[in-house]
Amino acid sequence: MKKHGLRILLTLFFISTSVNAQQDEIFINGFEFDTNADVVSVTTTGTSGQYTFSVGVLSPDINCDQYADWWEILDQNQLIYRRILGHSHATEQPFVRNSSSLGIQAEDIVWIRAHMNNGSYGGMVFTGSVNTGFSLTKAHPNWPADIEFEEPQVMSCAF
Repeated sequence: MKKHGLRILLTLFFISTSVNAQQDEIFINGFEFDTNADVVSVTTTGTSGQYTFSVGVLSPDINCDQYADWWEILDQNQLIYRRILGHSHATEQPFVRNSSSLGIQAEDIVWIRAHMNNGSYGGMVFTGSVNTGFSLTKAHPNWPADIEFEEPQVMSCAF
C-alpha cells in the first residue's frame, strides 16, 4: 500500500511538469530540471531525534560513468548526513532511498539535495522541517564549497 501511494504521488507530481521543446529545457513545478541529480520528494518517519528520511531522486543515470552518487541533508552551514548510492539507477527513475535514523529534531530546518558523480549538485532542492513538511526550493546560496569533498565519499560503483 505504501509503495502504491508513492507511485500515485510521483505520477501526480510529474503530471504537473511541462516541457519547453524549443529550448530543450524541462521545468518541473516551475523549476528547471537539468542533467544533474535532483531531489523530487522527501518524506520522514520516526520520532524527534530519530527520524528516517526517504528521498526521491531523478537523475540521468546511464551506468557507473554517469549516475547519482549521493544525496545529502544540510543545515544552514554544514553537512548533517550523506547517503552514498553504490550503483547507477538507469532503469529505476525516479528512485527512493532511505537514510539511517538521524538525530534531527522535528523543528530543525534542513535542505536535501542530490549529487551526480560527473557533475555537481542538481538545482531541485527540498527544504523544510518535519513539523512543517518539505517543499521544492532554490539551493541555499551560502553553503561552503568544500562540503562536496567532505566524508563520506563514494568508494566505488557496482554497476
